Amino acid sequence: MTKKKIIIQPGKMGDIVITTPIAKHYHEMGYEVIWPVFDNYKNYFDAFDYITPVTVGASMNSYA
Repeated sequence: MTKKKIIIQPGKMGDIVITTPIAKHYHEMGYEVIWPVFDNYKNYFDAFDYITPVTVGASMNSYA
């Protein structure tokens, strides 16, 4: 069974960048890291093969 961590960080881009090292830490501990994200932030996660982004079907702009 794979250990999984879900990171819930509904903030804007700066908050996501600051918390990305947390995902790396859990990945290095053997966890699959799943991160729900707003659609317009999904491309940021393309640079991180250890994070599985899951889009929530909304844009952060619609909540600003």
